Amino acid sequence: MYITLRQIKTYFSSVLLAVILCLFSQSALADIQCKAKSSGSVDYYTHLVPTIRFPTDKLTPGTVIWRSDPLNIALSCFGIPSDVNKRTIFLKFNPESVIGQIDKSIEVDVNYLNADLKVSTQGQFSTGQTLFCSAGFCGPTAISVNFSIILKATGQTPPADGHINNAGQYALFDIGVENSRSLSSDYYVYLGGLTNIQFTSCKPQINVVANNGAGVDFGSIQAHNAQAGKTEKQLPFSVQANLTDRNAGQDCQGKMMNVSFSTTNATSGTDMILPGADSGFGISVAPANAPNSFIPLNTNVALGYVNGSVAKNDFIASLRWLNNAPKTGFFRATANVDVTFK
Repeated sequence: MYITLRQIKTYFSSVLLAVILCLFSQSALADIQCKAKSSGSVDYYTHLVPTIRFPTDKLTPGTVIWRSDPLNIALSCFGIPSDVNKRTIFLKFNPESVIGQIDKSIEVDVNYLNADLKVSTQGQFSTGQTLFCSAGFCGPTAISVNFSIILKATGQTPPADGHINNAGQYALFDIGVENSRSLSSDYYVYLGGLTNIQFTSCKPQINVVANNGAGVDFGSIQAHNAQAGKTEKQLPFSVQANLTDRNAGQDCQGKMMNVSFSTTNATSGTDMILPGADSGFGISVAPANAPNSFIPLNTNVALGYVNGSVAKNDFIASLRWLNNAPKTGFFRATANVDVTFK
């Protein structure tokens, strides 16, 4: 009997252990996990380098202080959804509730799908990308997120010494399904290096010089010329930073100035501004020395080093056809010119 009892006890212990392991495995998978497709990492870090210098007289609310280059994250998401009806991938902003710790003179935005999303108040935003699921299991599904990070002035006064003192890493958003059970299963995007922001007395006057003052006027274009993919007309313009004013300050000398172009108009692809969503044509900008190398919107390009009274760079605006039957009439498209300093 003694030997029999020991065998029975061992048998039930084995069964119990198997059940516990099974339950543990199901629990571990009972959520959607998102990881970098190439490395399997679960987070992404962006740092501001080198020093970003910004003039103190340009700190009106909404002014762009710094804009990252376009960033892309390629993920693989998979697992057992806690709710089979919630398979859409979201950007969930300020997941660690730390953005409020950043100096009040700075607002952090993420540009996604051509919209500036304020990290501190956005909540969550759908990517429109949905997991492929079958028989209660999802993925692996490829998810791609293209975005850029923007720092803007809030209008509040920066620190007296001109330096931002936030030395930490700040979680801007995580990527995962809505209401996931465990935030640790999401993919996190962090921003650091804010101490490299320095407010200076560099106060240049920024001018756009074109054939119609600060605007590029393409004049009358014949609609019957339209041919999808063709560039119809190109016109030059320049962006200038003028430092001749006695109040311009001395901190500009020897610094690099960058320029980027953005818009609130509809866009096509990464580099074309549309007068209207169905206009059938659009405007792209390129360096003057490479007129067919169109500059992606929200991307920094060099304006030049300040080593005198004026920093200047020349560009080409191109009118490009999207189809063979464009709309006719009078059209206007607006591009914002943002100048930042390194």
